[in-house]
Amino acid sequence: MNRKQFLTEVEQRLSPLPAEVRHELLSDLSQHFDYGLVNGKSESEIAHELGNPEDIARWKWNQTTLRGAY
Repeated sequence: MNRKQFLTEVEQRLSPLPAEVRHELLSDLSQHFDYGLVNGKSESEIAHELGNPEDIARWKWNQTTLRGAY
């Protein structure tokens, strides 16, 4: 999975959440890709290291809704 596919999947799964919540997480994930690329990793390797986009989205959804931020 490349960077665009990874970020798109996370964003789609978080679509019910406020834009600022989605933007914050996507920005953080994008920074992980930037760092990994600078250090010689492929987008596929970085995506694998980050884990399953569905799990990341579920974690953020739970974090956001449990805090009452949504």
